[in-house]
Amino acid sequence: MRGRTRSPQAETFLARDRPEAVSGAYRVGEHARDWGVIGNSTGGYCALKLGPHHPDRFAASAGLSPYYKAAEDVTTRVTSSTATRT
Repeated sequence: MRGRTRSPQAETFLARDRPEAVSGAYRVGEHARDWGVIGNSTGGYCALKLGPHHPDRFAASAGLSPYYKAAEDVTTRVTSSTATRT
């Protein structure tokens, strides 16, 4: 478990862990200009949020038929009570 919360760390996985794994297995660029993120439907919603949240990692993001207002998932929402857990 990474971070201070007990919730799933999807954003950390997609923005840091997955690119590190791809970089370790393939010859890819190291700069944000070399990376982009794309998703379809709910994945498109995530891609459109992930790119602007991590401009140091992704130069482009695209959504194919994305949801623009996804349902709130209480299991992954960080609140003041979950952010202070150790």
